[in-house]
Amino acid sequence: MDNYKITIDDVSKTVFASTCLHLAGSILTGMRRKEGDAKDNRDLLSDDEKIILKSYKVLSSIYDTLSRIDMSCAFMKQSCGKHILDRLQINIIDYSLYHYEMFCYKVSTLRDLYFKLINILYDLKIPNQYCKWNRISEKREKINNEFLFSLLEDNRNYLKIINVRRNGTAHDGKTEHGAFDEISPYVTFTMYADKMPGLDDCMNINRNYYLQYRLKESRKNFQKEVEICRYNAFIYARCILCSLSDRFFEILSNETKSKYKDSLEKALLSSMEGMVCENLKYPHNCMNARIKNGEF
Repeated sequence: MDNYKITIDDVSKTVFASTCLHLAGSILTGMRRKEGDAKDNRDLLSDDEKIILKSYKVLSSIYDTLSRIDMSCAFMKQSCGKHILDRLQINIIDYSLYHYEMFCYKVSTLRDLYFKLINILYDLKIPNQYCKWNRISEKREKINNEFLFSLLEDNRNYLKIINVRRNGTAHDGKTEHGAFDEISPYVTFTMYADKMPGLDDCMNINRNYYLQYRLKESRKNFQKEVEICRYNAFIYARCILCSLSDRFFEILSNETKSKYKDSLEKALLSSMEGMVCENLKYPHNCMNARIKNGEF
């Protein structure tokens, strides 16, 4: 699946992300209390430094969420072993969908984190619990970043089905995926048949051959679609962070830029190694990537 290859490291090498990380590191180092002091010097931070640390906190949550998405994908690709699943009476479809639930939740979480970051950088003063799409879109004129909104809207459309899956899990208590619709009843029946002698006779097919073939194809389709969705989530994360770079530099005072000159230079050198949006007018051309669409 090399066409869908993008890593957390790729996401971190945007100008905004690299700069925020380097500046936060310098600030946190300066805050470190001296031996014998009862507390750090947090109360001496400037407004710029406070904004940087707030942004860093959200950025860290974005990285953590991307990491959890990767963990979910890894579990969906590689089960813990058939003998273990059999002992626990868990079939491979239920195992896959269990981790798919986490995948859906974390992909959906990314949007909420983008809104929080936008709220901080544009000083929208929206309370966290109300920091949703409707409130952000109301501030469109103040934000004045059409590239950012085009990304948010595209991201919403491409990953809409994930929100549907997440809501289904939360409200109906069950996660489903079209790739398993045909094979799932047979897999479930097989689990019962293994426990109840004679039930095998009810299935007038070569069960083992049929299940192995269909299950292999179903899992292949399932994993391909998950990988496409993961790619979309990561590439949008990268582009959205990139679209915030100009704003981040705008809000930094000359005093802050002078104070952290060395950190800024290191950040820019680091980000140049993995520049994303060379032409912000064409978001889908980031790293020569084509946003992949699929039915999940």
